[in-house]
Amino acid sequence: MLRKQVIDGDVHRGRNSLRASEFDSFDHANLEIIGKFCKTKLFPHHKFLHSSWSKYSPSDESSLYYKCREEIDLPSTEDEQFYWLNKTVPFINKKYSEIRANVNSTIKAEYLGEYGRY
Repeated sequence: MLRKQVIDGDVHRGRNSLRASEFDSFDHANLEIIGKFCKTKLFPHHKFLHSSWSKYSPSDESSLYYKCREEIDLPSTEDEQFYWLNKTVPFINKKYSEIRANVNSTIKAEYLGEYGRY
């Protein structure tokens, strides 16, 4: 029941829904791969992801799913759509949140350094 709700998009998860203690070897490897992918290929060109970025679309070669699928290794026991919605999308969401927070703190530090109070 819950699995169907998650696949249909009825259940929304935040960036803190990931638990490292529940990761297997594929998850740890994919988290690192997705982190590098977001940082080096995705974020420099797309500061904000479009509204349908998390959509599962295996046939669309221009979709984010298709590009991520080329990068990551999928466990043979997992359903592709389930893994995308429950692991990969939260990984990307978490990494994007971290990257934006780093950019914002760098901008703030530069501003305060230049216009600091004495």
